[in-house]
This record gives sequence, C-alpha cells and structure tokens, in this order.
Amino acid sequence: MSDEILSAKARLPMPDLLEKLGLGPVVANKARKCPLHDDKSPSFSVYQKEGKWGWKCHAHCGRR
Repeated sequence: MSDEILSAKARLPMPDLLEKLGLGPVVANKARKCPLHDDKSPSFSVYQKEGKWGWKCHAHCGRR
C-alpha cells in the first residue's frame, strides 16, 4: 500500500477516504456498489465499531 494511502487512512474516516478516492459519497451502514468487483447491485458497506472503521462486501469479495 502506498505511503499516500496509508497517510490518508490515518487522517480520514473511512467514508471520507472512499469519497476522496473518487468512489462517491459513502454513508456508514448503507450499501453501495462494491468498488472491488463488477457489482450489479449494492453489496458494499462501511461501518464503525469500537471507534474503528471497517468494510464488508456482502457478495463475499472481502472484508476488513
């Protein structure tokens, strides 16, 4: 992962980071098309748990 992305992750909440990367506005706990695969319907969501941001693709391409 590039130093620029690591730096952005340290400074920005997940929804803001994804918007800065050009993936459009992201609202926590609201599904949208997954940026990691050719998604036909919304399957990607971000969430905050214990003060940390995570993401999950409900089409099973990944999570963090």
